[in-house]
Amino acid sequence: MGYGNGTQLPKTTNVGGTWTPAALPAGLTTDTTDFYAQYGFWRGMVANLMETGTYVVPVPGNHETQCKSCGKKATVGNENIWRDNMSDLIMDTTRFASILGAAPDFYDANNHPAIGDALAASAEPTKTYTTDQSKLSYSFDFKGSHFAIVNTDATGVDGRAPADWLASDFAAAQARGATHFFVFGHKPAFTYSISTLDPTKLSGLDAASKPSRDAFWNVIEQYHATYFSGHEHVFNMQQPLVATNGATAAWQVLVGSGGSPFETATASNNPNDRKYAWANVRVYQSGKVQITAYGFDENYGPTTVLQNITLPQ
Repeated sequence: MGYGNGTQLPKTTNVGGTWTPAALPAGLTTDTTDFYAQYGFWRGMVANLMETGTYVVPVPGNHETQCKSCGKKATVGNENIWRDNMSDLIMDTTRFASILGAAPDFYDANNHPAIGDALAASAEPTKTYTTDQSKLSYSFDFKGSHFAIVNTDATGVDGRAPADWLASDFAAAQARGATHFFVFGHKPAFTYSISTLDPTKLSGLDAASKPSRDAFWNVIEQYHATYFSGHEHVFNMQQPLVATNGATAAWQVLVGSGGSPFETATASNNPNDRKYAWANVRVYQSGKVQITAYGFDENYGPTTVLQNITLPQ
């Protein structure tokens, strides 16, 4: 569940013990111990994927970096706890190679937004990073494709994506020969409004700053990238700028209905809103990229194809 107010737990502390608030070391809270236990449960659940041929690439979300009791704001303590529990997976090139048959073509652990960097200087020049973003936003190349993971809730700049860093990251990847660009972030750039809800209620990057969101999306469009997100507990695939860019507009793939309760108990006009969904992406040697979304209903009926698209080459 996360969402706690955690501070960095000393490496020597035994998390398995039973603590009361009075017995906690100075500066720690029960939220901190809950965080570590929940990360342990998560790692146990995904371990089988690593053992059976799927490399798991973690993406931080609001429940990891934000503190609910602090007004749903990201904290440096929560960012540190993420690194404590996820750093060995980002990027374990030895494990990656053993699972996928080859190491990443390129990965630089120092390639991430730096303290003092603007998120989108053209849109919000005063919004800068104030905390370490290593292992929170990062990228790598594999077999001609570039994969970028972005933290959409960093301390002091909640609800924003690193547009300027992503532009620099993409330019470097393109210079190395990358031909396909895939971005993964927790919050969608464009809120998907279910017809039965208030369409003015925003929950994506557009809720914090539309100019900053636009700067981020301009990078996505420029490189014909595809953006995968969660956060909203529904399934949706859309081309937000299709009216302007036509068939070449970039896709936003929202697969936030993997296991959480659906966004609303009231059914919408779209039957796929209430489907437990995921997406498979196939990159062919010919350069063709096909995205197929699958899902099943809340009554655990048969798995069906929800949507199938082929990206323009």
